[in-house]
Order: sequence, then structure tokens, then C-alpha cells
Amino acid sequence: MNESIPQEDPATAAVYNPQPRFYRPYLSNPDKGPLIVVGIDGTLAPLRLPSDDTWGDWTLLPGAQVSVPFSLSLGSALRDLPGEVVFCSDWGTRSDLFTDAYDWRDVWSLRRQVPSRWWWKLEAVRMFLGSRPRRPVVWFDDEFYRFPEVSSWAARSSFPVLLIETDPRSGIQREMVKEAEDFCKVNASYHIDSVARDALKSQASALSQGSRDNTAEPVEGNTAPLEFL
Repeated sequence: MNESIPQEDPATAAVYNPQPRFYRPYLSNPDKGPLIVVGIDGTLAPLRLPSDDTWGDWTLLPGAQVSVPFSLSLGSALRDLPGEVVFCSDWGTRSDLFTDAYDWRDVWSLRRQVPSRWWWKLEAVRMFLGSRPRRPVVWFDDEFYRFPEVSSWAARSSFPVLLIETDPRSGIQREMVKEAEDFCKVNASYHIDSVARDALKSQASALSQGSRDNTAEPVEGNTAPLEFL
């Protein structure tokens, strides 16, 4: 050992131990308008390459390890919808292949979170919306028929929900996008209106409580007239 070179004490030497990078979880933002949930297999990407449909520009998804149909026109039409598009599929992080091909930089992908007695996609959407959702939802998928709890959830929801079930052989078609567009436009101000309604309810509740307090019977022993100085 070269005594002229200072040696580190192993007991005090810093150990390089890089920590995993944590990202703040992204939650639903009603200010972005209606939530547009899009499945991939059988929805955004038909199970086979269509030869004659309403888009007409089908090709194969770049970077995919298998043959996956891909349409730029469909992606552009979805991106133009007045709302926020998110993916909900078994693709997980592989959905980045679509965001890259469409040049979408800010599209979130809902993923399987925790075991549930419901369909995992329904649980993912509910968790993303939060405990007090205030935004309309458009949901494209090809498997609603297998999970009737989705229709029950949509019927019971206190906010507008539009379920659009696709044929897995053809995926999303133009008339479906038009239906979603009309729904989004009709409900464009739903979040603002719901916030205003809640504010009015809170104000009415406060006024009602104040009125009850003013009309309450005086407490015994405090009935002497007030003197104003």
C-alpha cells in the first residue's frame, strides 16, 4: 500500500447507492374537459388489418413485435376530441408505441393497480377519476358485453357517461368518434356547472343554518334586553 496516498476509512466512506426515481402519480384533471378512455386491442387497433373501412390508411404499428394495425387518421380524430385522452389496456408501458407513432406527448396510460372483484379496467377508471368525480366520461372498448358491471356503473353515475363498444374486427370508426364528439360538446361545461352547483348548495346550507340559529329560542337566564352603548 502506498502510504503517501490518503486512504478512506471503510467505516465512514460514502457508499454509492442510487435510489429509484419516484414520479408523482397523475390524477384526473376535470379542467381538461371530458375524460376519453381508449382501449387498444380490438378498439384502437383492430384484431386484423382492415381492407375497407372509414379510415382507409391502415398500416402496421412501427416498433411492434407482432403485426398491429395502426391508423394515423384515427389517432388524429381522437386527438381532436374536446377532452383528455387516456389509454386503458393490457399493453401497459407498451402503449408508448402508439403515443410515439401518433406523436402524443401527454397521454396517460391507466394500468392494473390492485386486485378487484370488478373488471380491472373499471377499477382503474374509477381510481383515476377519484372519490368525487366531476367530469363526463367517454369510454371506447370492445369488451363491455363481458362485464355488465360497467353498464351498471355508468347508469348509476352522478355524471354523464357514454360507453361506445367496438367490433374488435374493425375497431373505432368515424361515426363512433362523431358520437363521442357530440357528447363532449354537449357536456363541455359540466365540470364548471357542477362546481357552481356545489357552491350554491353550500351557500344555501349555510344560510339555512344561520336562519335556524337566528330563530332558536333564547337560552333561559339570558333573556334580559340588550343595552346599546
